[in-house]
Amino acid sequence: MQAQIQQATQLAQGGQLEQAEQICRQVLSRYPKAHGAYNVRGLVCYRREDMKTALKHFEKAIKLNNNLAGYYHNAGNVHSFLGGLDRAAEYYEKAIELQSDHAESYQSLADIKRYTNHDPIIGKIEKLLSSGTLEQTQESYLHFSIGKIYDDLKEFDKAFKHYAVGNLKSGVKCDIQNYQNFASNIKSTYSREYLEKRKSSGNGMGAGSDAGSDSTAPIFIVGKPRSGSTLIEQVLSSHSKVMGAGELMDIDLISRALASKVTPKLSYPQFMCVIPNEVLTAYAEGCLELRRQKSKGKSYDYFVDKQLSNFFFIGLIHELFPNAKIINVQRNALDSCLSCFFSHFSEGINYAFDLRHLGEMCNIYQDLMTHWRGLLGNQVHDIQYEDFVNDQEASTRALLAYCELEWEEGCLTYHKTERSVHTASLWQVRQPVYKRSVERWRHYEKHLQPLIETLKH
Repeated sequence: MQAQIQQATQLAQGGQLEQAEQICRQVLSRYPKAHGAYNVRGLVCYRREDMKTALKHFEKAIKLNNNLAGYYHNAGNVHSFLGGLDRAAEYYEKAIELQSDHAESYQSLADIKRYTNHDPIIGKIEKLLSSGTLEQTQESYLHFSIGKIYDDLKEFDKAFKHYAVGNLKSGVKCDIQNYQNFASNIKSTYSREYLEKRKSSGNGMGAGSDAGSDSTAPIFIVGKPRSGSTLIEQVLSSHSKVMGAGELMDIDLISRALASKVTPKLSYPQFMCVIPNEVLTAYAEGCLELRRQKSKGKSYDYFVDKQLSNFFFIGLIHELFPNAKIINVQRNALDSCLSCFFSHFSEGINYAFDLRHLGEMCNIYQDLMTHWRGLLGNQVHDIQYEDFVNDQEASTRALLAYCELEWEEGCLTYHKTERSVHTASLWQVRQPVYKRSVERWRHYEKHLQPLIETLKH
């Protein structure tokens, strides 16, 4: 039984959700009190963003065995993403009570609280860090945790020291040259001439048919992490006609699927000139259908995809959905990069653990966005985070006008909207607009020279 549960856990973590759930059902049919199987079913539902069912499974696991910290941690994550931060804190604290070195719970707790005095948790973390008994990954989580607490307490030198060690001990590696090569290939492929050829008939790309779907439903939010994108998604999702779909992988997956159809093998986007229009149309329609399914029977006119790395794929998005809205959320580069450096990303953002890599990626992003603006003009709508927090209503009105949405007052009280939030910004979007993150980098200026020098080039 334990071997099956371990296998199911690995499958769930690798995204093979159907297989993981099938194994859990088999286990539970023979062992109805197998708490580990309920925990994995919770992880499966969590990945599917079915939070209420996930919580039910985690609570069942806790009922069958209330001595495992991981079960409480998982339930706490669900409460966090549903906006129940006080309840989430109770679960994280219980996890720490059961397992004093459960490092992820320390970080999750620190992320959803604001500390105004020297909490006893500081002593607990410092004792653990000096024990010499932790694995490097645990140490990384704990350094991020105490870094966040010292940042709240405005002890900035101490905070940065811990964040720097936490990033170093994360063990995450990044070859920034891969991103630079990718961006260079994108700019070489997506030219004005290429897009005109895609539109024209009799071009070998399609027998006079237009590529993609003419749907106006897709809205894409792109940008760098920690730039206010979750805030903008929350504002849009507070509109009655809009569904926030989260960070979808559809566009990246479509690029990979298209690559598999080409011989000889080429990487995206080098093969796009041989993809027929009708193939792009089929993928666009499939993408829309997945978004409808995600709405769970509710009717929405628009769907927001907040996969920020789609700034690499704006050309493909334009081919799939020529009428899509593309919102580019910008923030002071030093502030956004610093915030990334202070965030322990679990997956997908391997450049965030080194200041120079963050600067290089920021340069890549800005260069690509300049390229897309030159091709697509005002089809890309820029929102500056600092402008939004200084005049929320004016920025919100401009945003809704660009999306061709009527004004709704609920978009101003976005923090009251009940929906799951699956990013490092979950605490911020539960609060009204605040300005304390503007020019935060100045508290850490003396530590940021590697980043500042990279951004200058």
